[in-house]
Amino acid sequence: MSVFTKHHFLIMLRKLLKPNLLSIAGRTFKTTAKSAAAKEESLMEGFMNADSSGKMHKIYHATTFASLGLFPLALIFSPNMPMLSMPVDLALGFVFPIHGHIGFSSIVSDYVPKPARGAARTALAALTLISILGLLKCNTMDKGITGTVKQMWTTEEQNEKK
Repeated sequence: MSVFTKHHFLIMLRKLLKPNLLSIAGRTFKTTAKSAAAKEESLMEGFMNADSSGKMHKIYHATTFASLGLFPLALIFSPNMPMLSMPVDLALGFVFPIHGHIGFSSIVSDYVPKPARGAARTALAALTLISILGLLKCNTMDKGITGTVKQMWTTEEQNEKK
């Protein structure tokens, strides 16, 4: 190749690559900035519209994996070590209602008519908070979730011995 063709080739290469890279970076930066500003939402908005929130979607998956890990621990600790089952019960008392809230929020979006969704989401939020408080009371002032579930499979005679 002669010097002229190499020079010509480099100029054409710059013209092809440079505008595309700059425009791609410019577009990406602009859309990222707009979408980040549009996605800023409060925790309460995310909680009320849990099925359409990215943060709540991540929490939903986290509660799935937490349930998969905590449930076997509850089975292991419950009969042998009741003091170790209390932290597991407390965690389950938050994980299960939050997971259910996010899942039921999708059901509200799919099956409740639009005019009634606000009331349904408010009722769902109230039910979730009442569930958390009820499980918290069960875990702190009674036998806990694992003790209560275990009690369903024991007879009254076995319960009286303990």
